[in-house]
Amino acid sequence: MLSKKQLKCIKLMVESEFNQKQISEEIKVSEQTICKWKQNEEFKVEYDKHVKESVDYTSKDAARTMKKLLKARSEIVRFYAAKDILDRTGLKPVDKVEHSGNVAVNNPYKDLTTEELKKLAALDDKDG
Repeated sequence: MLSKKQLKCIKLMVESEFNQKQISEEIKVSEQTICKWKQNEEFKVEYDKHVKESVDYTSKDAARTMKKLLKARSEIVRFYAAKDILDRTGLKPVDKVEHSGNVAVNNPYKDLTTEELKKLAALDDKDG
């Protein structure tokens, strides 16, 4: 079971801006003691639990912030906010597509000559 000083140390590590020296002064232990505590498995588990609770607590604010950024004036800010939200929800674009080489592609232009393709391209330029 962790002591009150160990629990306070964890709280200060997670919730404050204090460095290890300031924490040691605050709880009146040496920095070496804190280093030893950090090696203790029970201390590590409690620290991780406290970090997770802290993140869970602030995640709603973070989500609201991202949602607000979707309406930012800057197009790039809106883009990155949308991309980040989609990425975090597992809707990332596919980076790489595997291809076995056995896929049949219906190419309606495969039998046309170069001249016929140029004429089609010229017609397309007139329409566009």
